[in-house]
Amino acid sequence: MKFMINWNTDWIVPPAQQFKSFAATIVSPEGGVFDIRMYLKYSDETEDKFYDVNNSRLNAGEPLEIRATPRHNEQPYQVNLFVGEADNIGKSYRASVVGCL
Repeated sequence: MKFMINWNTDWIVPPAQQFKSFAATIVSPEGGVFDIRMYLKYSDETEDKFYDVNNSRLNAGEPLEIRATPRHNEQPYQVNLFVGEADNIGKSYRASVVGCL
């Protein structure tokens, strides 16, 4: 049996849009404890951290929403979401990111 493990996921921000904020949603069907981090990354190779919680408890089926606001007059090129560690092998989650106008 093969498992696909992806703890570190990036979403590209469309360059033609100006977003006022971003929202990530994470849901784990079975729940569990996860290390979770969210960053906005900028073209000058800097990043802003918006969430950094080790041992964050996700209740089964209950979404965790994380919001992030870009720098004034700057748009990130990427949203980075990190969920889990090796201890989370076998646990699943679904993550999505949306940009808000």
